[in-house]
Amino acid sequence: MSSLPATEPIPTFITARIAARPRVIPLYATPILNRPRRTLSIHHVLPAKPYARAERNGLESPASTAVSSGSSTESGATANVGDLLSEPRLILIPPPNANVTVKSSGWHAASAKEYRKFARKAVDMYLDHTVNLSSQDSAALERAREHIEQAVPFFKAHLKHWGADTLLREQLKSKKDTIAKAEAKGKGKGKEREKSDEEETSD
Repeated sequence: MSSLPATEPIPTFITARIAARPRVIPLYATPILNRPRRTLSIHHVLPAKPYARAERNGLESPASTAVSSGSSTESGATANVGDLLSEPRLILIPPPNANVTVKSSGWHAASAKEYRKFARKAVDMYLDHTVNLSSQDSAALERAREHIEQAVPFFKAHLKHWGADTLLREQLKSKKDTIAKAEAKGKGKGKEREKSDEEETSD
């Protein structure tokens, strides 16, 4: 039996090569100084309720006020922003549409029925049903609004009292129409009575 010729072993792995060392280029020739940290306005203690939105009647937002009235120093600007953020500012709710009515206000039917009762009482107590809402006495109108907003507290957050005014406007018209119908009905009955009296006299 013949023997196989001897062969040289085949290397499995390539011989490892050493990579060249990278060149280190210093980015700074001088030491970097640590800047003192200052307290930012966002770290100030905010009020319990979020007050971020201003009224639409021309009031500036806290950010714009801080930019316009801030001092030249950073510390002064930070103090002004902190003071503005600590002041409570009510978020007013705008009306759902331009010509809002009780039906289009989105109030629940049962709630709207109760609101109408409060508004009718306010109309009877403070307002003159012969004139429209815009022609009412300003002091009497404020008392009527306050009467409704005391009974329905969340109406106080309505922009320019749109909720109370919507109810008052509707109830003023309702009272005026009711009185006009009653007067017309009374006149009709009076004419019928006069006519019957004339017929009896002729007989």
